[in-house]
Amino acid sequence: MVIMIGKKTEEKGVATLSDVYEILKDRKKSSKPLAYEQQLAFDYAEKFRLQKKP
Repeated sequence: MVIMIGKKTEEKGVATLSDVYEILKDRKKSSKPLAYEQQLAFDYAEKFRLQKKP
């Protein structure tokens, strides 16, 4: 997963679809709306992520 704060890379590694979904879900809860690309990624992740079984 690569996490960028400004122009500096904080962390590198693989981000799973579930990771992407959780990150974008948290960002969506903030006061600013998601950028167009983030919203597309969120919609895709929401549609295709694996559902946890109860």
